[in-house]
Amino acid sequence: MAEFSPEKRLLIAFALSIVNKGLGRQDAHRLVGDLALQARSRGGDLAEVLKRDGTVVKYMSAGEVDAAMDPERYLGASMAVVEQVAKKLK
Repeated sequence: MAEFSPEKRLLIAFALSIVNKGLGRQDAHRLVGDLALQARSRGGDLAEVLKRDGTVVKYMSAGEVDAAMDPERYLGASMAVVEQVAKKLK
């Protein structure tokens, strides 16, 4: 299984969230990629760019965008692993 960076996991989690709301998978992938590039090139916050996008707001509320961007959704068990390692190093 491929390992993804936290940023890539975030994009995947958001794309899956908007697909679950009814947007097609390929459209979601393209939309999220385009908006991520837009946020990065302009130095903006991805969540804010998503909340202002006309397509995103058709499928998700601002609260749903925030929930989809929650690190717990895309970091998975990595925080627990870090905590376990930190305990062992003490």
